[in-house]
Amino acid sequence: MRHFFDFHVAVALVAVLGLQNVHGERNCCAILSKALGHEVVYTLSSNVTGFRGSYWSLQEAEINPSCYVKAASTDDVSIAASILSNIHGYSEQANDCKFAIKGGGHTPWAGAANIEGGVTIDLSAMNTVSVSSDRATTSVGAGANWFSVYSYLDTLNLAVVGGRVATVGVGGLTLGGGISFYSGRFGLVCDNVVNYEVVLPHGKIVNANANSHPDLFLALKGGSNNFGIVTRFDFKTFA
Repeated sequence: MRHFFDFHVAVALVAVLGLQNVHGERNCCAILSKALGHEVVYTLSSNVTGFRGSYWSLQEAEINPSCYVKAASTDDVSIAASILSNIHGYSEQANDCKFAIKGGGHTPWAGAANIEGGVTIDLSAMNTVSVSSDRATTSVGAGANWFSVYSYLDTLNLAVVGGRVATVGVGGLTLGGGISFYSGRFGLVCDNVVNYEVVLPHGKIVNANANSHPDLFLALKGGSNNFGIVTRFDFKTFA
């Protein structure tokens, strides 16, 4: 894990140093684009209709970030976090890179998953669902919604403790605690997470569970998005 963390920091450093003379509010986006290429989309481009339409509330959809990052992997998120968190250490000319994280985009209030003039990291492409070989856990990407989770598990006659509305995102509901139709029997949704894959503020990727980073594991059970960017949830699974 240390090797990958060092690599991501190196990518961030090269990106920043390559754009030392870029000024203005889009400086952060220019640096991200240098590192991540086509995964960075400027909101003045013609490709943002789907992005805006993916928000449940108009209050969120009307916010205009300078750009958004279409993260396709945890490594993408790590590189973006490394750049956004460390940019002042690399370039005194860089503006403060404020950013927000978007999963399913269902939280209604303005600023919950979008940011005016900053960078929004969109996790919606990170939506894979898979079941462990022993069928004990289900791994879910932070960009998935509950419909995709239930649709996959239904074919296997399995279930997890999850949200009650199909279009709600897995990430926001789980990090906020989460009430399920199964909560009377199994507790909150967050009580049924056995592992979180998390990108820490400076880009390091860790797994938080009962044995590794147990303090972070506990904090994420209702602590929302204050401790890092969760990219994958591993849930207890039952038949």
